[in-house]
Amino acid sequence: MRKQPMIGDFVSYGFNGDAYPDSKVTRITPTGIVVTESGRRYRPDGHGNHKMGSCWYLMVGNFDETNPSF
Repeated sequence: MRKQPMIGDFVSYGFNGDAYPDSKVTRITPTGIVVTESGRRYRPDGHGNHKMGSCWYLMVGNFDETNPSF
């Protein structure tokens, strides 16, 4: 399970070894949806993680990395 975001945390989103910075968490709804300054929304997936769309996972921290195998 990933570290749970808190309001004010810098977050990034990632998939398959790639990670991109997003912005700060501005709101967490009562249902657990995480909203960032950029307007992106991450929904809880029922396994302790948060996802945007079908494959982008929320990560707490500011990451800008690409998978070197591509």
